[in-house]
Amino acid sequence: MTRKLLFSALTLMLTASLCLVGAGLAVGGLLLLTPAKSSAQISVEPFPVILPDALPDEPLPAGVLEEMNQIQLEVAQLRRLTPRQAVYRDVLSPAELEVVVKEEFFRDYTAEDAQSDAQLLTALGLLPNGFELLDFYEELFSEQVAGYYDSQTGRMVVVQGDDFSGVERMTYAHEYTHALQDQTYDLRNGLGYEDSVCMLEFDACSAVLALIEGDATLSEQLWLFRHATDQDYVDLQDFSLTFETPVYDSAPEFMQQDFMFPYVQGNEFVQTLYDQGGWAAVDQAYANPPVSTEQILHPGLYPAEQPAEVDLPVTADAQNGWKMVDSSVLGEWYTFLLLSYGWQPETRIPLEQARQAAAGWGGDRYRLYANEQTGQTALAVRWQADSAADARELFDALRQYAQQRWTGAETTLPNTERWEVQSDDAAVWLALSGEEVAWLIAPDKTILDGMKGGFSAWQTH
Repeated sequence: MTRKLLFSALTLMLTASLCLVGAGLAVGGLLLLTPAKSSAQISVEPFPVILPDALPDEPLPAGVLEEMNQIQLEVAQLRRLTPRQAVYRDVLSPAELEVVVKEEFFRDYTAEDAQSDAQLLTALGLLPNGFELLDFYEELFSEQVAGYYDSQTGRMVVVQGDDFSGVERMTYAHEYTHALQDQTYDLRNGLGYEDSVCMLEFDACSAVLALIEGDATLSEQLWLFRHATDQDYVDLQDFSLTFETPVYDSAPEFMQQDFMFPYVQGNEFVQTLYDQGGWAAVDQAYANPPVSTEQILHPGLYPAEQPAEVDLPVTADAQNGWKMVDSSVLGEWYTFLLLSYGWQPETRIPLEQARQAAAGWGGDRYRLYANEQTGQTALAVRWQADSAADARELFDALRQYAQQRWTGAETTLPNTERWEVQSDDAAVWLALSGEEVAWLIAPDKTILDGMKGGFSAWQTH
């Protein structure tokens, strides 16, 4: 799956909720994270900051620039990172942002990228057939982006309403944290968070993004608690009562969860580091970044618990039009999502059961195949669990999910370690072997049997 850089260094409108709850304001019934009381009360030791001279020709009123300069000073002191160069600052209207989203955000995210992603998400049961992913992303980001930092150009943008109010000021605190991160750690080259890497290592990039956004979210929250004015709080409360999210509300439920993962679960991860050792512990995470969503979801496993390298012995039948179009790692997070947030509610298993089944994740590898002649797809996934008991738990959860998703003639071997179903639109095979689980989805049994050939040893015991 593609994890393009357009998904990083953003502030979302919904993330205003992350701070509002901590301010005693309820927002849409969301139970979102705020810094632990200990974080807000930790005294800030003096940290001298000299801001670089501003760049010329910034198209902003002097009063707005003065506010931005003050926020930059406050954020740099809070986050304890030294600004190394000026950033180009701009403010866009919502209409101007919509143009930027279409012309810049998705410039390198092609229709082919979107098609491949949609094919995978459909095979996983997270999207319905025919879902127009690219169109939906454009609408979603136009609605949700409150600001962004472009690490290629050093440009920092805030989306402005009627004036530079509390929402814009809080957004600016978040985005300036991204500028400090980039100047200190080099997000693309230093962290390896760039397109060619992320297309191959989806789960690892999701973990790095959670570090980046969790850090900026915590910094934003602490800025709010320590430097926001009474008027900022009034502005934020007014925003919470009037802001509507029809596009986000219409998104598939897995997408809503995934959209917030870097900000919510990422914030939890960074909060844990911060509570253990302050910003020094967070800084250390940039020298040794998290490598899996498992580490984000279970901060106690960071950094020792490394994901297993998993081989997938399935190849495409090129002679009959099949080719591999995607290969990467789902990770614990997407394993949880496919079990609990399928687009068809009747396929979902209970959240806690899904969470427990996914928690035994030790590694995985998936491959998506497509047939250009027929338009069909096939999916192979192999998981390595932490133990045989964890593998059994995952196998049982996947079987329950599959039985709810596909109806047809089922085959279960006496040892209960193999399960197969032939439905009207798919042939599915699920197998358990020691600490490993395999899952194959094909358009028919003939193709499925060919895919099973790579697991011949599994079928003899």
